[in-house]
Amino acid sequence: MKKGCVWVFFTYIDENLMMYSDYQAKINMSTQDILRIEKRQRRIDKKRSFIGRFLLQYALSKLDISPSVISEIEWDKYHKPFIKSIYPLQFNISHSEQCVACAVALCSIGVDVEKIDRSFLIEIDELVEFFSFSEIEHLKEFSNPYMTFFKIWTLKESVLKAKGTGFRFPANKINILNNPVSISNEKYYTFQKILNGYSCSIATDFPINNIHFERVYL
Repeated sequence: MKKGCVWVFFTYIDENLMMYSDYQAKINMSTQDILRIEKRQRRIDKKRSFIGRFLLQYALSKLDISPSVISEIEWDKYHKPFIKSIYPLQFNISHSEQCVACAVALCSIGVDVEKIDRSFLIEIDELVEFFSFSEIEHLKEFSNPYMTFFKIWTLKESVLKAKGTGFRFPANKINILNNPVSISNEKYYTFQKILNGYSCSIATDFPINNIHFERVYL
């Protein structure tokens, strides 16, 4: 794998199939990691989290890295997971409804997936906390802004995840209409794709030369 390459592994959950504990049994996770996931209230969130780890294990095996390193997952001060022994390889995981995605790259990376919900009520005037002025004005150009809204939202969240802060950094201070996205002296390069009704966005702190998507069948 070369720097500038991104691999995105994704899957869709069938809630009628395996229990989340069945996926847990397939992954070499630390007790701390398991306990963090078990604290989630909803069973579906636990299932998504374990499947996210399963996708990470699959990604590592594709790169000829021992999946056992998953047991070494740590968390930084912003709660972003990392594995010190495989650095500079970094990963990020996201899930929404039935879709779970894991992205890996030899640089800082963020991924976000969101179900494109056309019943979602978009109150543009209430977006000022998260969207920049330019982004809001861009949304106003569309009579049916759903695709654009979810594209902006997932791009923004992927950038903040790549940065490592998440929404602790004021989201309305960045403008994802630009590519690369500039935050102070940092630059983040973005890519967005529609996956069967989901908006999937990627952000890295190194130019993306090649991006590969692979669906994993559970």
